[in-house]
Amino acid sequence: MVERLKEQGRSISFNAPNVEIWKFEGLGGFTRQLTSHHTFVNEIKVLPVNSDIVITKDHANSDIALVKREPDPKHKQSYREALIECLEVWRGRYLTIMSNNKIALHHDLTGGLDSRCLLSFIVSNIDAAKAANQDNQLRINSQLEHTEDFKIANRLVSLFDLSVNAKINGDYKSASVDASESYAVWKYFNIGRYAPIIFCLTDFSPHYMEMGGEGGEDNRAFYVGTVGGKYRSLPEYLERYKPFFTSETRYLQWIDQVNQSAYALNHDYHIGVSILHYREFRSNHHTAKNPKSRFKLAPLGSKYFDRLCQLSDEDALQSGQVFYDVLYNNHKKLLYIPFDRPSKAIKDKNIKKLTVVDAKKAESPGMIYWSEGEATSDLFCEMPIESNDPDVRSPLQILHDEALASLDNNQSLIEYYFGKPAVAEFYKCFESIDFKKARNNLHSQGSFLHALMVIQIISEAK
Repeated sequence: MVERLKEQGRSISFNAPNVEIWKFEGLGGFTRQLTSHHTFVNEIKVLPVNSDIVITKDHANSDIALVKREPDPKHKQSYREALIECLEVWRGRYLTIMSNNKIALHHDLTGGLDSRCLLSFIVSNIDAAKAANQDNQLRINSQLEHTEDFKIANRLVSLFDLSVNAKINGDYKSASVDASESYAVWKYFNIGRYAPIIFCLTDFSPHYMEMGGEGGEDNRAFYVGTVGGKYRSLPEYLERYKPFFTSETRYLQWIDQVNQSAYALNHDYHIGVSILHYREFRSNHHTAKNPKSRFKLAPLGSKYFDRLCQLSDEDALQSGQVFYDVLYNNHKKLLYIPFDRPSKAIKDKNIKKLTVVDAKKAESPGMIYWSEGEATSDLFCEMPIESNDPDVRSPLQILHDEALASLDNNQSLIEYYFGKPAVAEFYKCFESIDFKKARNNLHSQGSFLHALMVIQIISEAK
């Protein structure tokens, strides 16, 4: 968008606090993606999820307005009724996906609560799950290098005679993309949006679906409730960032922009602003960490789980009651195996408040529809992709070279936006990573590369 504005001769100015936030790699999840509807470019803002852009035209005159959407009418459902609906809808969807021989499912499983909640929908359709697992259509994925997660995942699936990390039939997978296209996708979809370095290594395939625990934090106060329990509110949590800004003025400007976004989101639900902010920013952008390359669903972020959240009190949200209710009603055996942290185990107060319902089992699968034609973005086809150097086999190598050039050439800009110590700190970051041995995805460890590319865009726009 910056490039298009430049081509049109539009003036561009930069939002200093929203440039500086990208240096905060080691301070938790809040600043790993957009923190407000402001971006690092003053002329570009993000549309709030509960608003519309309304364009009215009268002959030669036109008007553009941002209009807050009327909230949906409240559903006259009890928590029990919403739980039954959630269970029945997602049991049916899982059965439909696992029974369709034209689609494969890659399903993440860790030692935590969120992904286990989703596993309960798989095992509630155990016959379809076993058939898909044996036919190389279902991969319950757990990362071997995360030893504790892998051990728990293995123990969980062994209860149902399923296997971890079954190989998906190659017919379902999409083709690999070359390094230059992978880098271009990262550059055009992630800079100024999402800081951890994760590249798309394959093209999109409508026949290869992925699911995981994303969206689970949509239903509890992640920022306030998970940092040692020492923050009572979102404003108190945000104060931890104050010492790391180069000036108090920038910090206050940033807080004001976060507050503006919080106000825009604060509709008539009784859900806390911490949860609303997480859904709008962290959840959306973290789930979309592989744009244009993955067919990913987040059941825990669906309206059915949202509704359960809206019908829960604050204590139930904070204690994960919704997930224990789903687990118990789908397959209570899953609650017997320990979690990766003792704090995630079901507690007496959760047992006391368990909602037990008589939800229907999914009896027969539904249908899945998709276009057989190739799905590509016309807009993306217009984006410049530099021809690939045959010696460059990794998008990370391209990013390394571009970011290092930005560090060498833009030191005054880096000092202005990130502070004088930043130049030396960025060089240390380069030295701390063995790029020759590094895999393509550096995740949050590589966020400093993103910060340097933000600076490069500023440099090119001047």
